[in-house]
Amino acid sequence: MYYALQQINSFIARVIGILLFFAFSIMIISCFTQIVTRLLEISAVWTEETARYMAVWMTFLGVAYAFRHKTMIAVEILSDRIDGNSRKILSIFILILSLIFCIVLTIFGFILVLKISGQISPVLHVPMALVYSGLPTAGLLMVLFSIEDIIKWIKILKEKVVN
Repeated sequence: MYYALQQINSFIARVIGILLFFAFSIMIISCFTQIVTRLLEISAVWTEETARYMAVWMTFLGVAYAFRHKTMIAVEILSDRIDGNSRKILSIFILILSLIFCIVLTIFGFILVLKISGQISPVLHVPMALVYSGLPTAGLLMVLFSIEDIIKWIKILKEKVVN
């Protein structure tokens, strides 16, 4: 089960990386178009909203991507002062707290999306629920990544106890 979850999460992380590349590209093209049209004194009203919505999605997907690759900022004052199994238990505890936070983030993200489900963006006429659905999506992805990490640390702890 762990191996399958690890493979699924690796695939998801690769897809997130590709989506981040395309979202960043769209945002850059949109901003460049906005600059050019302003210099030409032509109004391209869609560019600002497009760049903003790409930034929203890049933020949420970027957090999930960073979470998967362990590049989030961490305070390691306590974990640096303990050794062995205590450090592993602390890591599992922190991951469980992260999992709880991600579950709360996902639930309240879905509630937010449901509350704004009738709103439409003024220029692009995109449902605002689509824009803000990045929040529960990122939360759900981080839940998957947290579960994989918790299982990994429990396996490591069991191997050390048995040996």
